[in-house]
Amino acid sequence: MEIALLTLSHKTATIKDIERIIYEDIEEAYSNLDLTKTKEFLILQTCHRFELYINVTSPLSVLEEYAKKRSIKNYEILAERDAIEHLMRLSCGLESLVIGEDQILGQIKDAYIHSIDKNYLNDKLKIIFDRAIKTGKRARKESKINEGSVSIGSVAVRLAEEIFGGLKNKKILVIGAGEIATLVAKSLSNSGKDGSVVFVANRTFENAKCLASEVGGSAVRFDEKERYLADSDLVITATGAPHTILTYETVERVVAGRDKSLFIIDIANPRDVEEKVASIKGVSLYNIDSLRGVSKTNLEKRMGEIEKVENLVGEEIERLEETLRERELNDIIAKIYDYSEEIRKRELGKAIEMIDSPDENTEKIMDDMARAIKNKILAKPVEKMRYLARNGDLESVKTFSEILK
Repeated sequence: MEIALLTLSHKTATIKDIERIIYEDIEEAYSNLDLTKTKEFLILQTCHRFELYINVTSPLSVLEEYAKKRSIKNYEILAERDAIEHLMRLSCGLESLVIGEDQILGQIKDAYIHSIDKNYLNDKLKIIFDRAIKTGKRARKESKINEGSVSIGSVAVRLAEEIFGGLKNKKILVIGAGEIATLVAKSLSNSGKDGSVVFVANRTFENAKCLASEVGGSAVRFDEKERYLADSDLVITATGAPHTILTYETVERVVAGRDKSLFIIDIANPRDVEEKVASIKGVSLYNIDSLRGVSKTNLEKRMGEIEKVENLVGEEIERLEETLRERELNDIIAKIYDYSEEIRKRELGKAIEMIDSPDENTEKIMDDMARAIKNKILAKPVEKMRYLARNGDLESVKTFSEILK
């Protein structure tokens, strides 16, 4: 057993559990001394997921020690085929909070490229991730699992629509202009928000202007957000800030004297809004955990496509396992030939030494004969090993190769 995965996601943990172990600087994770002892590893972290994939001898003990050292709770460890199947399903959007979302495939690609660049992905795990990414693309091409461009952003907007019974004539402030905030703004633009006003606030004002113009909204300077916050019905915040941007004191101050409620949906990780903001009278605070009910509806709509994608995943796992078996078999055969070649050269040398004044032609004849004998002796066993491996009995081949140790 070499391949294993530690996963902490919306299925096993709360957003608070996940954000506590997210690395603010991914380089910190990739310079961890314990992990650099592994053959390969990759860290995937999103707004509602933290996963560590490793290729190492005794991976379960390595991951358990890692979890203990970082005080990680509510995690799950999967190994070999289970870990591979999970990754395949994840790349297809089947393991996401929002079934069929496209963002996860891009996030897997980014983590894959980063690990390759750092030379932490260069063997078996690289092959597995390469196949998983191709599987994710195939799922979206051959099914309707992502029909409608579902995303965390669109689900947040759907939650807002459920809260208000529609967004007509509402004043909405979107804080952030990155990928998730863009998905929120675009979902608002497509939601039939007749008469509503959308403001976009971001630390980089140019980014706010670009997004606002794209969705028919108005850009707001980040340091002016409180003025717009005070007049908004709904705030959706999705920045990449490493700290809270809306504190208890700020929200309490801006809602003082208001005669209407303020609804805040925080889909950032780490969270943008201080947790105790929820205790302010007239303020309702929602986070990623609040999206579960909406995502359940999304799941029900996509049930017909899920079975199709699961069948596709099964096909891709079989192809991957065949590739890995062939790769392992070729490694075993190469070692057998290397071992045999060492013997051939050694014995050939001894034989030549026993001949009085051998000429170049004699040495060539003996060399060719020794090589031919080696190849003929190995031909049948190698053919048998390939037969066994093709029929799923690689263990017998491995047992045979143990003779060389």
